[in-house]
Formats: sequence, C-alpha cells, structure tokens
Amino acid sequence: MEENKPRLFLNMIVADFEQPQMLKRALNSIIKFVDGIVIGVTYTEKQPDENSPLIKLLQKYKAKIVYFKWVYD
Repeated sequence: MEENKPRLFLNMIVADFEQPQMLKRALNSIIKFVDGIVIGVTYTEKQPDENSPLIKLLQKYKAKIVYFKWVYD
C-alpha cells in the first residue's frame, strides 16, 4: 500500500444474534472498496466465542472484532 494513499475502513456495530447470511451480504457488497473491517459485536449476557457462526464469518473476512456488553440505559 502506498504510504500517502488514503485508507478506508468499514466500521459496523452488530448484535451477537444477527443472522450471518445477512451480514455476509453486506460485507460482500463493500469488501472490494475498503482496506479493512472493524466490527463491534454487542452481547447481553455472554460474549460470543470463536465457535459462533457470526464470529467465524467475521474471521473469514479478517475483521478486527471488538466486543461490547450491551447496557440498556
């Protein structure tokens, strides 16, 4: 990557119960236009583990995954 080239990252917040197929369609539609993906995954009780279909999908896209416990305020 050129040093002075502007970079664009996709940032999304998704709930741990999102359907992986819906997220896959969204990622496929943008992947060729971005330099990277950062996804915040919210959860209410237990942080999703690596066996979760959602997390497996995000790993396939080499997304940086950030976890956030959802607070109802």
